[in-house]
Amino acid sequence: MIDIREATELDAESIASLSRELGYEASVDETRQRIASLHSRAEQCVFVADDDGVVVGWCHVAVVNSLVHDPFVEIRGLVVTESKRGGGIGRLLVEKGEQWTRARGIDDVRLRSNVVRDGARHFYESIGYRVTKTSNLFQKTLSS
Repeated sequence: MIDIREATELDAESIASLSRELGYEASVDETRQRIASLHSRAEQCVFVADDDGVVVGWCHVAVVNSLVHDPFVEIRGLVVTESKRGGGIGRLLVEKGEQWTRARGIDDVRLRSNVVRDGARHFYESIGYRVTKTSNLFQKTLSS
C-alpha cells in the first residue's frame, strides 16, 4: 500500500537517490538541509510516496506569486523510481499536490518538463495537463 505523506529530513537519503535517477546531483546532507529549509516555508511542501517504509517517489509543490497574474502552484519536481513507474504513484503524488493547492484557495497548477522527457509529457497529458507555452530558460550564475 502506497502512503503519500509529507517528507521529513529522515527521507533525505531516498530523495537524493531518486533525484539522481533524473540526473540531479545532490548529496544527502544538501538534500536534508533543503528539506529543513522548505519545512519552514508555508508556501512550499514536499510529499513522498512511501511503499511499506521505502520512499519510491517525491513531489515538490510551491506557491508562485506575481504582479501580473493570480497566484498559482508550480510542481517544482516529481520523480518516481524507475521500477515503479507506470503504476499510478506519480498520479497519487500529483493528486496530493493538487489537494494541497486547493486547500490554499488556489485553482491553477503549472509545471515545467524538459522537452527531451517524452514519457513525462505523456504522463502529464494523461492526467489532464496540457502544454500552454514553450520558452527558453536563461541562467546566469552570480559569483561572490
